[in-house]
Amino acid sequence: MHDFAWVTSPDLVPTVRKFRHTEMEANERPDRHHPLREVTVILLTQPQHDNMIDRYFDATFKALRYYGEWYGEYPYDAITVVDPAMRSASGGMEYPTLFTGGTNRYSPKEASSPEGVTVHECGHQWWYGLIGNNEFEEAWLDEGFNTYSTDRVMKTGWGPFKASRYFFGGSGGGAYVGIPYVFDEIDQSSLGPGNGELRRYGKNDVMVRSGWEYYQTYGLNSYTKPALSLVTLERYLGEEMMYRVMRTYHHRYRFKHPTTEDFIRTVNEVSGKNMSWLFANTWFSSELFDYSIDRINNRRIPTPTGIFSSNGKESEPAPATKTYECEVVVKREGEVTAPVDILVVFKDGSLRREGWDGQYRWKKFTYYTDSPVSYAIVDPYMKLAMDINYNNNSKAVREPGYRSLAARKYASKWMFWVQNYLEFAAF
Repeated sequence: MHDFAWVTSPDLVPTVRKFRHTEMEANERPDRHHPLREVTVILLTQPQHDNMIDRYFDATFKALRYYGEWYGEYPYDAITVVDPAMRSASGGMEYPTLFTGGTNRYSPKEASSPEGVTVHECGHQWWYGLIGNNEFEEAWLDEGFNTYSTDRVMKTGWGPFKASRYFFGGSGGGAYVGIPYVFDEIDQSSLGPGNGELRRYGKNDVMVRSGWEYYQTYGLNSYTKPALSLVTLERYLGEEMMYRVMRTYHHRYRFKHPTTEDFIRTVNEVSGKNMSWLFANTWFSSELFDYSIDRINNRRIPTPTGIFSSNGKESEPAPATKTYECEVVVKREGEVTAPVDILVVFKDGSLRREGWDGQYRWKKFTYYTDSPVSYAIVDPYMKLAMDINYNNNSKAVREPGYRSLAARKYASKWMFWVQNYLEFAAF
């Protein structure tokens, strides 16, 4: 039983506006345009949050628009947005046709508050509301799908938000999914920081597990991991195919209480590809993705010297056809396997693109060229959004005489702490 007394509190100030979206807008793709019904948006705000009214409406309208275009029309005539009092422990909650946001009067436009929580909670009208999945037994079909969708709306509807500054490496609460952000100039709409959660807690639980059975991983397995897995799926299928998959799934199972298996079947059917391998390695596994460039070796091919004899005839050696023998070794550091791309860049600017099924522990690529390898990257397009360590995805060849990076590494750390101390003291 929820106490909704705060909804009718005399302190809340009502504002009503109409969401209308019938004509195609300038930044809208013609093939994605779907005229949507008019919706009455009722906003109840705290008196001290009057400067947030326009931002609340803007976020709600964009959620209604993009969720409606991508997945399906919001089917009701009205939706109510409640701006709860600070420290009331009632913010960021969803109910059919009603949700609570959360912000403070001094939230700058560079921070996604109230935008992030508004889009996310409004998005629950689709996931879980219209789909009607079991939130207790398959929470990822609700929170995970909505986190993925929120991320897309935030990137589409706004420029990148910037996180608040936290001193001495501390982390603050995420904008809408509890993901920590550390420095300013970090895009708050990115799910990238979720890889740290995977690295720390990913092996604790298989994702496909009832919510009450998780050990320290409810947030990870309900929000972050499923969202990152959907990003990975999109990068393997392509954005257009992912749009078709998600819209088909939503339309097919509106008010029908789908399960995980229903979604997987929809993916395979609509895409025409068997993507079960991805779900087996993500949703039904607690192992982790991690691919690396292990080694680059450029060996100059020596010029042949001496006298060669063939059938009693002596001859000078033939000149070498190429100058270098180059080796690039890619390694699978994690237990999970996936097909990966490799980009090899040579010093003269030429490129080689390779593919590897990623099954064995390592793969060596050998080239005979006139230009040595400059650097190599595994998964250059970051299809594996769940890779737990992007730092080892690339390797560059140091030029002769280049000093060790160790001094730079520790100098950078020292400067980081000095800068934090000075900024904290000044603040």
